[in-house]
Amino acid sequence: MKWRVSIGDKIYGPHKPYGPYLEWDYPELPRELFDYDNGQCVNYAKTLSGIFRFGNAIDWVQFVDSDTPTLKSVVVFDTSHSELGHLAVVYKIDLNKQILIVERNYEDLWVISTRSLDWDDPSILGYVTK
Repeated sequence: MKWRVSIGDKIYGPHKPYGPYLEWDYPELPRELFDYDNGQCVNYAKTLSGIFRFGNAIDWVQFVDSDTPTLKSVVVFDTSHSELGHLAVVYKIDLNKQILIVERNYEDLWVISTRSLDWDDPSILGYVTK
């Protein structure tokens, strides 16, 4: 069975092998937005999510307001990948507690990549939703 129902920026439909999911078709951001940027994760996450806070990634732990992800929420990671922490943006949520995130500077400086995690992965300190 193949079906998708779109309501605003949420898309409901089957997702094999896990089941229904919510998805946000995140935009490719124009390169010019980052002409004066340092290539790190924070500016990318702020610009993509529309959630503007200040500080290094690890400083965002003070803004965590949820332990449950929402579409476009910013994922705040611990310092296991970088001593300054790491941020990413949720673009897909599987209802069996899997999330897909888009991030910059996880694989290498300036590189935008995606990956899948459990939404309660131990490296996740929480989510900034607003």
